[in-house]
Amino acid sequence: MPFPPEFLDELRNRISVSEVVGRRVKLIRKGREFGACCPFHNEKTPSFTVNDQKGFFHCFGCGAHGSAIDFIMRQENRSFPEAVEVLAGLAGMQVPQSTPEETQRFEKEKNLYTLIEDAAKWFEEQLHKPAGAGALKYARSRGLTDEIISRFRLGFAPNDGQALLSHLSGKGYTPQQMQESGLAKKAENEDRMYSFFRGRLIFPVGDRRGRVVAFGARLLEGEGPKYINSAEHSLFHKGTLLYGFSRARAAAADNKPLIITEGYMDVIRLVDAGFAGAVAPLGTALTEEQMLALWRIILKPPTRPELLNHIPILCFDGDTAGQRAAERALLRILPHLAADQSARFAAMPEGEDPDSLIKGKGPAAMQAVLDRALPLIDFLWQATAGERPLNTPEDRAGFRRDLEARISEIRDTPVQRDYREAIFKRLQENFGPVQGSYQYQPGRMIKPSALKPRALPSNLQERIVLAILINHPVLFPEMEEALHALPINDKNLVTLLQSIFEYMGETSHAHDDAAALRAYLEKAGFAPVLEQGFGPELYMHAKFARPDRPLAMARAGWHEIWNRHLRAQLEEELKTASFEEKNSENTQIQERIRHLRAMLAEMDAKTEAEAAQA
Repeated sequence: MPFPPEFLDELRNRISVSEVVGRRVKLIRKGREFGACCPFHNEKTPSFTVNDQKGFFHCFGCGAHGSAIDFIMRQENRSFPEAVEVLAGLAGMQVPQSTPEETQRFEKEKNLYTLIEDAAKWFEEQLHKPAGAGALKYARSRGLTDEIISRFRLGFAPNDGQALLSHLSGKGYTPQQMQESGLAKKAENEDRMYSFFRGRLIFPVGDRRGRVVAFGARLLEGEGPKYINSAEHSLFHKGTLLYGFSRARAAAADNKPLIITEGYMDVIRLVDAGFAGAVAPLGTALTEEQMLALWRIILKPPTRPELLNHIPILCFDGDTAGQRAAERALLRILPHLAADQSARFAAMPEGEDPDSLIKGKGPAAMQAVLDRALPLIDFLWQATAGERPLNTPEDRAGFRRDLEARISEIRDTPVQRDYREAIFKRLQENFGPVQGSYQYQPGRMIKPSALKPRALPSNLQERIVLAILINHPVLFPEMEEALHALPINDKNLVTLLQSIFEYMGETSHAHDDAAALRAYLEKAGFAPVLEQGFGPELYMHAKFARPDRPLAMARAGWHEIWNRHLRAQLEEELKTASFEEKNSENTQIQERIRHLRAMLAEMDAKTEAEAAQA
């Protein structure tokens, strides 16, 4: 069947050519392009280039040329529909049926991207018109050059609440589209619209591919919140995006550090000073989804194994609020710690943020702050101790209790065990032999009254997921990105998964041959793991993962596991947001709670519909 052109456009936008080619060929960045030896003919001098901006690959030697879809067709000997399905799996998209409803949905999203881009261009123009003179003066007073202003596409929203709407109306956009994009709001008790952003310096916010999907805005004078952000819509969810993410992804690919800071100006100043991996949350506390997204762009086995030790640095302002923000981030990160998945914490000098420090003392001062960043375990100790006295046995017992509670939040069993051992040794070094309320046993700190070890979390779900992949490797393109986010705690299973990635990354292997994959793994030394962990007992719990089950059944089983994981994440974020709401009147938190509840309701409705069909 022919695919809707809107779907193909969105597919090409979501996944870069270098991302597809890089799974098969080792690419070397050369300015705005990538170079490599051509995979389609034997050559010693690289003549193969990939240009993401133009969306194609080209070989000057053999003349091979085309898009990401063409590369999959040629490299894997697939038909056009098969190549599209592979790319859709990589991009996390469902291949649409050629129905009027699907075509309408893609057209709607495409129009929304275009509308927001047109608004971004208009804001940029206003900054350099007479009405924007004050905003431009303010930007320059903050040390922003015209080159920086242009690079980050800063703009200005005039006080006139109708100016932007008139401009967009002239380009054919409807009031409903403007409202859906978050650029317009309906006046209370009146049948008219007005611009959401007025009298503010505008910061365009890009999605993971760099397309503008929202705006942040700083108030220049008068009363009102200092910063506001676009309301959430179908293309923008502030808890999952980070300001500067697309630039940071390119920086991570160049082995540059990822720096998480607090504000738009911090990111701009850091990037301008050479710290290209700087990002910031969008008016909210750092979320689990944002941290997982950063880990995913670093942890890309097996293509860049040297990046496994490249740990993101959380850099918060040097004041009480910044310290509290760092501690909240710590609590959100702890449950998601895993092998090669951690963070460091950099403390700014008192009264400084990255913007002010670089502006006043230069990039070298900022680099010194980053060099002093604490490993997570050191910050855990420091944040838990706080200002409390540790002079008496009672003081130290309370400190140990709080450390134990925080370490217990770590879901990865090997990491939690290592943290317990490291903390116990540190307690002994600081306070002498631990006596009384806690005793040491290998790998744990436990109370004498509870010497029976707690049951460790089962790795059953992890083995089921890998069984699906081993027995039905054709599902790999659909599962690949999710596997980076799904927590796998067992070190043997992590190593096994890395070997599967290596196998899938080799172009000579057929990715639908389960027997060949199993033979490869056994040859690599995983025969005992496969025999012990993937025997008949496993399939008593997951018949859909068996090698003799239909592909559709295996796919349905995988979707159920992944949806269960996503739901748990949403429920955890809703719990955190609900707690924050009790201590804040921030309307953005309330909007996020409504959005999370809507997403959960949508998942429930979809589950019920699928159950009814079954």
